[in-house]
Amino acid sequence: MFGNVAVKSFQGMTGALKTWTVQLLPRIQQRMQELMNEVSGDHWRVGLWLALAVDGSRASTPRTISNEKAFSIKNYGKGRKAKSRTKWKNKQKRSKKLSAPVKPQMWITLIWHMGLRMPWTWKTGASTSSERQHLTDMLETAIFPENTLFCGAAGFVGYEFWNAILSKGHSFLVRVGANVHLLKNLYCVRERDGIVCVWPDAVMRKKQPPLVLRLIQIQNERGTMSLVTNVLCPKQLSDSEVAKLYGMR
Repeated sequence: MFGNVAVKSFQGMTGALKTWTVQLLPRIQQRMQELMNEVSGDHWRVGLWLALAVDGSRASTPRTISNEKAFSIKNYGKGRKAKSRTKWKNKQKRSKKLSAPVKPQMWITLIWHMGLRMPWTWKTGASTSSERQHLTDMLETAIFPENTLFCGAAGFVGYEFWNAILSKGHSFLVRVGANVHLLKNLYCVRERDGIVCVWPDAVMRKKQPPLVLRLIQIQNERGTMSLVTNVLCPKQLSDSEVAKLYGMR
């Protein structure tokens, strides 16, 4: 277009990206978010809430020396919980060669705007990274508007993790399964329909207060799905909005 370019080769471009990404990426993300707000119209919020979904996944990287050092699992197949294929009962599986270390993989935790279906921000790490820790880190470094609602799957649970979201003034809507113990009718909490508490034994012994949440159950093609949120008032987040938001996610 201009008859000249700043870099002459692919290697030069990737080298420049490696040098300048740390400084440029936060500014690019902020500008993207400003433009998203300008063009979004009715898609910016669902009711009161700026709805941001969060999820993590692994992606294989090229098998280079630097990627092996940064992302590979050093003791793959040799940990305490690893099971050798030689002991599998299934003969077909047992006949396979013992697995070599997996290719280096990067863990990517992405936050995206559900109304616009566009990325908001993200964090990467080794394949053993925690998506909950990634989100906790992004709460410290990224900018989120007022009345942000994080929507997550069943992996985004836990007293300390939810407290980290609340401490930043944000809210959450998370699917829960049998791994989350919800308490009802606690003496220290006013009894209301749908109100539950999360109060692990370790937290109780430290005399920290329970987390008071609202339990919503919605029906879909897979059956009944249970979700919890810290938004206790249905006028601020109705059951129909909850069903819409999780469907969008």
